[in-house]
Amino acid sequence: MTPEIAVIRLPHGADLPLPSYATEGAAGMDLLAAISARSRMASHCPIAPAR
Repeated sequence: MTPEIAVIRLPHGADLPLPSYATEGAAGMDLLAAISARSRMASHCPIAPAR
């Protein structure tokens, strides 16, 4: 079963890929955030660096 998800692409993130499953059988999708390198998240919301 493939879920349908409504997505709105904002201009500053138009080049980012849509959320997708990274591996077969994955429980959740990987997604990217359209933030600049200088942006900071709250310390209780860690984010992984881009690969």
